[in-house]
Amino acid sequence: MQLRDRFHGPYILADAFDRATAEAVLSGRRADLVAFARPFRPIPIWLNGCASVPR
Repeated sequence: MQLRDRFHGPYILADAFDRATAEAVLSGRRADLVAFARPFRPIPIWLNGCASVPR
């Protein structure tokens, strides 16, 4: 069963898309929206701060 058969809301793909791949995804109706993202490069000071936040 395809995801679109089970989920009827907007379908958003997020990855390291460029214009050509985003247009291919949208024209092929594989998604309703495309989110442009880039790889996350953690900053050690920021990670240490997140680790100290109580959960």
